[in-house]
Amino acid sequence: MWIVFAIFAAFFYALESVLDKVAVSRQIKKPAEATIIGGGAVFVSLIVVGLLGGGGFAPLNVVVICALSGIIAHAVNWFYFLALRKEEVSRVMPVYATMPVITTIFAYFVLGERFSMQTYIGIALVVTGAILISLKSNARGFRFSKVMTLVLFSAVLGASRTILTKYIEGAATDWTIILWTGVGGLISVLITEFFHNHKKILRREYVGVHILVAGGIVGGFATVLYIFSILRGPASLAAALIEIQPIFVLTIASIFASQFPELSDEVIHRRAIMQKILAVMVIAGGGILVALGG
Repeated sequence: MWIVFAIFAAFFYALESVLDKVAVSRQIKKPAEATIIGGGAVFVSLIVVGLLGGGGFAPLNVVVICALSGIIAHAVNWFYFLALRKEEVSRVMPVYATMPVITTIFAYFVLGERFSMQTYIGIALVVTGAILISLKSNARGFRFSKVMTLVLFSAVLGASRTILTKYIEGAATDWTIILWTGVGGLISVLITEFFHNHKKILRREYVGVHILVAGGIVGGFATVLYIFSILRGPASLAAALIEIQPIFVLTIASIFASQFPELSDEVIHRRAIMQKILAVMVIAGGGILVALGG
């Protein structure tokens, strides 16, 4: 089941990323505003789901680790929206797919996770496809995106969050972990809001805000599925499978582009299309190997 949870989480994360791109392209120009609105919706969703599922009190160490995981998730969202302001959604998210390698390294030393060579090859293919799809073409040939460093740092934070969640497996119920992760993230959002001029958000048109909230709810559902996947399977493999989302991103973004001109920055010339198709095939192949290895 952890494989199923990871695949569905990847789909909903992809849908969230496309919705977020539409929102930041329309009205929500500042990363702080997007992080407060979208992140707030994500963490409120986690709290609601956790409470409905029966989550409650937990040992202090569990609460602290879960809250820290939520705080890290908020930081990841911040860098994510910074990247979205500068790059195509189909390039930003795949670069984040380098997270499986970082997670694998962390899991090796912290959790003692060991896998077959086939599995490691699968993880390598996922990362290779992510890097391939993140390359941009110009007159001087291919170059890495300007936001590569930013997104890679975000991947490090994301890997740390995955390890923290896996570390407390069995120390509390899944619903309790979800609940306190949401609490930690929401506290971070409220602190960000305290230092931010919220009046600018209230004065904006509400279309972008509504889209961000919708994306946040979708992202909250995706996060719940991802936590289920981490707690039921190897952290390294769950992190690898979640990064098949570029396949979903490209599909969803193409559909949305016909309705939202804001996605027209997606490059559609033949070379870019062939590059992305090849990258998707590599990522898909790697994901299959990872799933078989798990």
